Amino acid sequence: MAAPTVRLTAENPSKETGAGDDSTAVCDLCLKNSSKYRCPRCSAAYCSLACYQSQKHSGCSEKFSREHFQEVLKNKKGSAADRKKMLEILERVETDYKPLFQDDEEEDEEGDEETEGGAASLEERIAGLDLDVDIDEVWERLTDKEKRDFETVLHAGKLGALVPIWKPWWESHEADLIKVIDNDPPPSSKAPPQPPRQPSYIDEIEEDLEKVVNDLGIKDDQTTDQDLVEEAASSNPPKILKKIAKLSEVLRSKKASDSVIYNLLNILYSYAYVVRLYNGAHRDLPIQLAKNLLELSATLSHNVNFTDTEESLASAVHNASISLFNSNTFSSSILRDVTHLLLGQASDSPTAYIQSALSDMHRLFGAARKQLAKENKNSSKNSEPEENRSSKDSKGELHKTCFNCQKKLEFFLAWNVEHKDEPRMLIPEVEAMYRSRQASEEQHNLTKSAFEMQWGDNKPPPKPKNRLIEELS
Repeated sequence: MAAPTVRLTAENPSKETGAGDDSTAVCDLCLKNSSKYRCPRCSAAYCSLACYQSQKHSGCSEKFSREHFQEVLKNKKGSAADRKKMLEILERVETDYKPLFQDDEEEDEEGDEETEGGAASLEERIAGLDLDVDIDEVWERLTDKEKRDFETVLHAGKLGALVPIWKPWWESHEADLIKVIDNDPPPSSKAPPQPPRQPSYIDEIEEDLEKVVNDLGIKDDQTTDQDLVEEAASSNPPKILKKIAKLSEVLRSKKASDSVIYNLLNILYSYAYVVRLYNGAHRDLPIQLAKNLLELSATLSHNVNFTDTEESLASAVHNASISLFNSNTFSSSILRDVTHLLLGQASDSPTAYIQSALSDMHRLFGAARKQLAKENKNSSKNSEPEENRSSKDSKGELHKTCFNCQKKLEFFLAWNVEHKDEPRMLIPEVEAMYRSRQASEEQHNLTKSAFEMQWGDNKPPPKPKNRLIEELS
């Protein structure tokens, strides 16, 4: 879960004066400089980090930083591996980041004091503490400098940079995906000459796939020790469900619609988006993830059938912009993830990654159902009858929706087994959509830069006020 961020926003001088004149508000702490920021806790106006951390404001700033520190630790619950990650993050705060606004002399003095005092390392000081429970004790064992450093990183919005970026499992491909398109061998002198073979649609698909593979950086070379280390560090694909029904058993006498393949794209984009957004930790919050998938995928939530690639992916991109918007760059990059999923792990297993993704979603919806049932049981005991009825109805509806989604995913798994070669044929269309969005975004950025250069700021200059009365000479 992303760490809480505090934004320091510049204040409007005209609003600070209260009189509506052009004077600038003075810092409430030093009473000398003009104020630029406002404390998010006590609303005091201040001019710099030095004033914010001053003795006059220490009662508020230290309590505020302590609360946010506790909130970060509370959000890191889980296994021993999770606690180890948090310890590594705290150590990086201690070693890699220094106060952004601190003078060099002040840093040297603090370094000398800590050296003379023989302060133990952070790992030694918090050894034996449970980071999930002993939050107050962990904060107390930090030095004053460590608390200030944490506060500085928090205010600068750099806390997220300390979290390692998760590497998706679908980006790993075997080298045999690269196919060299050779010309037909020359006819034998004994055999009669054959007419030249006419290029087919399959040839075009193979050529497009070769370009995509090269563009994705999949190289046909020998595996090195470094490759093995990186592969071990990355996550493994989720296990495919053992029991996948035959498509004929699912449909009985019916025939699969032509829109199935485009509906599959809609689901895959939604899955890749939320998994990327959660940085690979999506299994920790099954209910929230189930809601996010339903928000993005119209196929899962409303049984919408799509008729082409662009319509299917554009729907998911649009829904993401409404509910989970990150950035245009992020939304476009997920199209590349869809390409990876469609490529599969190797040339002889084109459906492996698609089935892993569908199986992962199936288990997540199942985990959400179990958690909802447990919460319903607990709420029945602890809440008021009227409140309990409303909560139970909403959770019961979500429980039913998750069950229906599991059945839909079982259908897509069955369909994919019998149509294993069809998804790859959509890769050129997905790539074309990715390049189109990328070109539009680059053009938008160029236009934006040109306007900002002309304005001298990231906002246009204010319009001149129209005079109601003008003196004529």
